[in-house]
Amino acid sequence: MEVRLLSTGAEREAFELGLKKARSLKGSGYREKPSSRWGQTHLLLADLYGVFEDGDFDPGRMLAGFRVHSMDQFGPTCSKPDLSHLPPEAVFEIGELWSVAGLDGLSIRAARALFAARAGCVIIPGLKGAQALVIYAVARRSDMTAVYPEFEAVGPLIRYPFVESLDGGPVYTQPMVLQGRALLEVMSHFWAEGFETNDDYSRIRIKNPFAVRHVELSPDARHEAAAASAATGGHALSSVAA
Repeated sequence: MEVRLLSTGAEREAFELGLKKARSLKGSGYREKPSSRWGQTHLLLADLYGVFEDGDFDPGRMLAGFRVHSMDQFGPTCSKPDLSHLPPEAVFEIGELWSVAGLDGLSIRAARALFAARAGCVIIPGLKGAQALVIYAVARRSDMTAVYPEFEAVGPLIRYPFVESLDGGPVYTQPMVLQGRALLEVMSHFWAEGFETNDDYSRIRIKNPFAVRHVELSPDARHEAAAASAATGGHALSSVAA
């Protein structure tokens, strides 16, 4: 699988189409609020990456994608967590993660694409000098630490300000962070598994996408991540607030 920076209009349009389809099929589904412009900001200004089969350059056959931006490009989606003690160029937000897993079912091809996207979310910012990665995991009445085991949940669930359910109801998100020793361990794991990249990191070939399933942090790294969460008053919640 290959993760590539999307630069053409056709590629970015294919990304947006895949994102809309994937969101409409997840659980009860959700969408950006009609009044919001935040999603447009992400799609216009952030770096978008697509996942393709090796050697396939057709935007219409994009299998997955995600968005990355650093805090020196523009601000975070939500006010929490507070990572202002770190240089803004070293804090990256990951979002708009989608895959054809919701469209093709649980085929091996779809699963490989999803895990390649998950790996790319960490590898690319890591290569760019990230000290912390932030994601906002949409809560579905389940423990989000099981979905993203390499990330640490920080703070309570918060209402996602720019999206709503398909029936107009609120959507909640769990802020999660990967930083410090935990981030270094995850990057070391991917280095050991093997990937190839060009000089500007616009193309990443991941040899074993499923390696992300086997990331296990050392007790010291987990302790450090929990301590960092506690320092911001954070704790993980396992269900959506009423």
